[in-house]
Amino acid sequence: LLHFILRSCVSPFSPFYCFFFFLMIRRPPRSTLSSSSAASDVYKRQSLMRMGKWTSNISKIEGQASKAGSLGAKQVVEIARVLGDFGYVVGDNMQYLAKFGLFGPNVVSKNVAAQSKVFQFYGFIFAVALDIYNLIKEQTAEVVNKKKVRDCIISLFKNICDFLACLAAVGYAKSLGYNPSGTFTGLCSFTSGAIATHANWKKITDKKK
Repeated sequence: LLHFILRSCVSPFSPFYCFFFFLMIRRPPRSTLSSSSAASDVYKRQSLMRMGKWTSNISKIEGQASKAGSLGAKQVVEIARVLGDFGYVVGDNMQYLAKFGLFGPNVVSKNVAAQSKVFQFYGFIFAVALDIYNLIKEQTAEVVNKKKVRDCIISLFKNICDFLACLAAVGYAKSLGYNPSGTFTGLCSFTSGAIATHANWKKITDKKK
């Protein structure tokens, strides 16, 4: 919940979050409409804070597309990462809104959930690759900035946690024996969320300075 509040404070989509927060409490997206079900959704579901995030992905892609003549390997990987996040967020938004009956029957199939996770999985792969690239670049610079190196390490650790949790969801490594428990994936998600919460809190405090 704290992560949701902090993300809402620094997001340009705050009005949308407020609207869907009210809608979720009024009609919780579950098979039952009890107060306990609503409370569970308020605290556990993260789909709400991703509502409309795909528009920022489009802006990032347009920004990179404007440099089409001078794109390097890093920029291509950045575009691939954004596309992965874009596909995941669109699928996640569709599933969330479908629970409120905003789409007709069978418009959002069960396969959307699986496909959105695939997008997210590849997005995390490219995110980890970018973190490794940035870390190597900072460590091999003529003047090493310890703060930037630390930030790269933290970002890499966060994205690895997300990657491991997502890898368990898509099941691509089951044949290799990677079939972690819910406790492990939950710990990965918690760690990633804690890092993201700290980063969002830092954004708020920096704005006040």
